[in-house]
Amino acid sequence: MKDKKEVEIRFQIDSTMEERIRSSLLQIGWVSGKIMSQTDTYFCATYYMDNKITNDCPYVVRTRESEQGSTLTYKSFQGNADGGWVEIESAVNDISAIKDILRNIGQVDYLLISKQRLSGTIDDVEVNIDYVENLGLFVEMEVFDQDVSSGRKKLLSLVEKIGLSEKSIETRGYVQLMEEKMKS
Repeated sequence: MKDKKEVEIRFQIDSTMEERIRSSLLQIGWVSGKIMSQTDTYFCATYYMDNKITNDCPYVVRTRESEQGSTLTYKSFQGNADGGWVEIESAVNDISAIKDILRNIGQVDYLLISKQRLSGTIDDVEVNIDYVENLGLFVEMEVFDQDVSSGRKKLLSLVEKIGLSEKSIETRGYVQLMEEKMKS
């Protein structure tokens, strides 16, 4: 996915909306798999942790463990005023060793997010229905595109087709939502 950026949007929904959204997605060609558990561990540089400014960290480092295996992901907004994430992800064989390496190079594991995810695709758009522990139910859509504006238009077109509103987009990611919940 060289030179492509991840463009994503999400919506918090309630359980009464879930079946309607799932049905709408299926009607327009959503092909989904099975529900899977995912456990994401987020890391932040010691500097940001010591100064309690994790929101200022210009990148995200995440390990993910699921039935499909484990991954290490790096995401960054740095240098991307257009709002798209640069994302680099790789499968890993030994997640414990990866976490140890991260800790030894000054990264602190500070946040754990567990979710149940039903993932599917429509063309090149990934659409997930997530139940995030301690946060609730969400629909998350993502596409990789060289042009963030084009990717966002593609997502918004899909949003309209399944009866959601652009006005309802949750602009905060799961990390920010969880950090806010932990502070309250």
